[in-house]
Amino acid sequence: MLHNHNVSNALHQFFSAVALTLTLVFAAPAHSELIVTVVDSDRSGTPLSVQVFSGTITNTTGADIFASEVFANFNGFDSDVFEPIQLLANQSLGYPDFTIANGTTSALTDLFSVTLKAAALVGQTYSMDVLFQGPGIDFSESTVSIHVVPEPSATLLMLAGLLFAAVAVGARRRR
Repeated sequence: MLHNHNVSNALHQFFSAVALTLTLVFAAPAHSELIVTVVDSDRSGTPLSVQVFSGTITNTTGADIFASEVFANFNGFDSDVFEPIQLLANQSLGYPDFTIANGTTSALTDLFSVTLKAAALVGQTYSMDVLFQGPGIDFSESTVSIHVVPEPSATLLMLAGLLFAAVAVGARRRR
């Protein structure tokens, strides 16, 4: 009976060791993530302008990835004002795919663009959340905002009008 108990303990220890080994060998990395850093995420723009947001991608996923495996999900924005488009590895728009090796940071690259539609009101600030993710990759989130300013030509036209009005008032006073 003691012999059966020893065999049972030995088998239990053996299978526990095998289970632990398999867990260590086949377990996913403890922390795999993709870090997307958007450069100049707060900016100004005019209605009907296109703002291109660039940034870098740091890969700590444990494996090399392609830029085309990273997707930008846009949310929390007014669709009457913003029109976002992913540029990262968007080959139909001329942005090539590239490899981001594990443990490296990509060169500065265009990530996405935002078109400010005609409904964007001058003086308002609009924002949008961007969630970058891919298969088996923790996400990286950024918030971008654009303060709407008048078109430079509109500002020049307004200043020219004010100057003309001042000259006209000055001429009347001299008469």
